[in-house]
Amino acid sequence: MQNIYTILLLLYINLAYSQEPSFISHISQKLIKDIGDEAEMACSTKHSQEFNVSWVKVAEDPIDVSIVLSSGSTLIVKDPRVSLITEIKQDSSRYIIHIHDVQEDDASIYRCDVITGINDKISYYTQLLVGNQPFIYENSSRSLVVVERQSVQLACFAGGYPTPKIFWRKPNNPILSMGNILKIPAIKKEDRGNYYCIAGNGVGNDTSRRISISVEFPPVVTALQTSVGQAVLYDAYLECHVEANPQPAISWIYKGIEISNNQHYWISDSVTADDKTDSFLRIMKINNYLYGDYTCKASNNLGAAEIKINVYAYSQKSPYITHITQRFVIDIGGEIDLDCSTRHSREHNVLWVKIAKDQINGSIELVGSTLIVKDPKVSLITQIKQDSSRYIIHIHSFQEEDASVIYRCDLNVKISANSTKSLGVEEAQSTLIIGCFAGGYPYPRVFWRKPNNPFLSTGNALDFPTLKKKDRGNYYCIAENGVRNDTSRKVSIEVEFPPLVTISPTKVGQAVNYDAYLVCRVEANPLPSITWMYKGVELSNNQHYWISNFATADDKMDSTLLINIKNYLYGDYICKASNTLGAAEITITAYSKYCFHKHMHKIKHYIHNAILTVKINQQSKLLSFYSSSC
Repeated sequence: MQNIYTILLLLYINLAYSQEPSFISHISQKLIKDIGDEAEMACSTKHSQEFNVSWVKVAEDPIDVSIVLSSGSTLIVKDPRVSLITEIKQDSSRYIIHIHDVQEDDASIYRCDVITGINDKISYYTQLLVGNQPFIYENSSRSLVVVERQSVQLACFAGGYPTPKIFWRKPNNPILSMGNILKIPAIKKEDRGNYYCIAGNGVGNDTSRRISISVEFPPVVTALQTSVGQAVLYDAYLECHVEANPQPAISWIYKGIEISNNQHYWISDSVTADDKTDSFLRIMKINNYLYGDYTCKASNNLGAAEIKINVYAYSQKSPYITHITQRFVIDIGGEIDLDCSTRHSREHNVLWVKIAKDQINGSIELVGSTLIVKDPKVSLITQIKQDSSRYIIHIHSFQEEDASVIYRCDLNVKISANSTKSLGVEEAQSTLIIGCFAGGYPYPRVFWRKPNNPFLSTGNALDFPTLKKKDRGNYYCIAENGVRNDTSRKVSIEVEFPPLVTISPTKVGQAVNYDAYLVCRVEANPLPSITWMYKGVELSNNQHYWISNFATADDKMDSTLLINIKNYLYGDYICKASNTLGAAEITITAYSKYCFHKHMHKIKHYIHNAILTVKINQQSKLLSFYSSSC
């Protein structure tokens, strides 16, 4: 009997050792797919015919339930995009999950299980990552109000795959900082304005958030002229410029008494931009007792400031016309001089006006020393002296159409259709004159200004001897005479010019496997096309490069090239911009830089792998935290 038990025990041991253990021989590596792609994840097993093999989509959050996709040869999940392919053989088998039209929700960790017992299983993991364009989390900074010299910190957090790169910009400025945090240790009033947190990962468009910083500061008061001369019974004009936040209270003071609008004074404030105000004081028909120091004072809850402007007397006589050419008779083809002589007109504009027969209004031939009419037969001769001047229009080769025409010499005219309207011109045009003509009683004063600028010029004509791109923008012709409100006309000048490309710095050093950022700034009108070149080949977004263009202001763009640097990617990169007027380019060199943190990179790599299979949300945050530039 004992021999029988011995034989049965030997047979059982032999049978147990003759059955080879089941195991997973292979599982697909991590997959990276875009939305709409196809994805396949395969799990290969050995000696698993007697056991159940299943695919499970692992829940990202412990409170969620993992989803069983398949069990053996049966597809469990009810999703028309998901299918199961099985290849079952005697010794080895493959279980393939196929996902058609991949969506963002498919991104997860997937587990292949071989169930070997009630509480026993063999598990291998893989991961499907789905590229999605960046988004900015709601816990990022919002607009804020701070006091000057306060320390400010802006935070911006972004999600998406691949992990977005975050950088900060301000309009008309290059990149301010890279990373989630922008620090301004002691903020100044010049730092106020809009800041943009921009997140990009090469998938779709970059995402940005605007954060407005309003900086409160005490008033700063300046004046274009601190000394103004005027004759008795003429109007004197005083102006001061105030910069402050919150909005200041502005007052004018004479001999210790605050001035208000009356028969002697007229005060007008004009807000030219955020935190900037221009204040004007008009002293009407000044008398001897109104000369002296006038104080422009501004105050808000943070402080006060003031500036003094001295008004002094000087002699000036009323302007008048002493002589003008009378009716004349001339033969066709002949020449004629039209002479207008004036006295004391240096502070006024002398105009020649040509009025055709049966017309009430005419065309402006000249303004002061500037010839307006574009006629090769007409030229201008001026003889301007301290007390007397002559403005002579010379017409040669007189034609029949010039007959029966009235020529009038004026010291002022009403607003007419001849005043300049908006226009577009090319840079380097030899000259540009814009005109503005106003009338009323008393005679109005005409002056020109540009937003955020003091007076540009006084008079009917604003002259640009050589137009430059910096001259583009809006100009305002303002006429005022103290009767009701000022009258103004906006003239927009759009200047077209070929691209200008600049960079800072010209060389960028970075270690292998780190990101290098190359930035070029382009200024052009019309809008240029911008390309990046490397070794004669135009670059596009791929696994090595990410290109982002950002308009910082009218006619200005910044282009950023992000390189995931490798040994074979060092060298010269060209940023090129072109439009209908020309092209320009500049070279930036990417060179190898030793990284002192390489030993840390390996540690971070191990931490990354350990966290990766636990929780995707944590993985994303840790990757952002550990992604450091060399």
